[in-house]
Amino acid sequence: MTRVKRVLVTGASGFVGARLKSTLVERGMHVVGTSSHATSQNVMCDIRSPEMVRQVIWDLDPDIVLHCAAISNVTQGKPLDYYHVNVVGTEIVLSALAASNKRIRFIFLSSAGVYGNQPVEMLDESLRPEPVHHYGISKLAAEQIVQLYKEKMDVTILRPFNIIGPGQDSGFIVPKLVEAFARRDEVLLLGNMNVHRDFLDVWTAAKIISDVIECHATYGEVLNLCTGHGKSLMELIAALRDLTGHEPRLEQAAEFTRKNEVWRLTGSPAKLRNAVGAVALHSRPFVDVLKVMLELRQAELEHLQ
Repeated sequence: MTRVKRVLVTGASGFVGARLKSTLVERGMHVVGTSSHATSQNVMCDIRSPEMVRQVIWDLDPDIVLHCAAISNVTQGKPLDYYHVNVVGTEIVLSALAASNKRIRFIFLSSAGVYGNQPVEMLDESLRPEPVHHYGISKLAAEQIVQLYKEKMDVTILRPFNIIGPGQDSGFIVPKLVEAFARRDEVLLLGNMNVHRDFLDVWTAAKIISDVIECHATYGEVLNLCTGHGKSLMELIAALRDLTGHEPRLEQAAEFTRKNEVWRLTGSPAKLRNAVGAVALHSRPFVDVLKVMLELRQAELEHLQ
């Protein structure tokens, strides 16, 4: 009888980690998730603690590790926090896995933020990363650490662009705007308005990541996780306006305007498509995802009244 693969998902209470964990369970894998705080669904583990990480790995003896734990909001943390969690935490996880003397399948969720501002519209993996903020720098540093372990593990580095869907923290632009339209705010306070992003729904993202696990063509590779289609902030606002019939006034606010803005993040999915197939990259329509997010938030607001 073939043994069920044991999978460890770090950051399993996060937006992507939670959806990924559910997808893997649906595929029949034995999955343990970690969280930086106690939950009923996940094991508490601060990845900055070598002792806690070693204990989790000892208890599970994973065959596969999907490392999602990170500070992921560009404006969320203090500068050193990005490095303590995203860089040092990644080294601690990898070091503990390497000590098991077992060949692990290791998938690291990096970020398209490593690219920074590039002189091309379509970003592919051949570009030299030029991150412009601490989040992007920390993710690039973590990528380099992952590369140090590629002789001991079957590693893949994924660079997600903008993953969206229900349950995303309101500190990100899409749920922030969904919230504002659901409340029918009269004014939208925005930062830099002339930005473009590549949006991928969280269900498809989790499916692709799960497919990558068994895809030998992705071993040792760095791959974009994206759709190849960019949307401007104004297109996003227009879509929400059409869905709600609400038209707020737009104002640029200094407190939301970043000097180190990445203006355009649209990725090329060609390398990933060649590895996992075109069907796997079929994302849900952008407007459909917004509609689901909007309806859920409107229902929540009605329940609170």
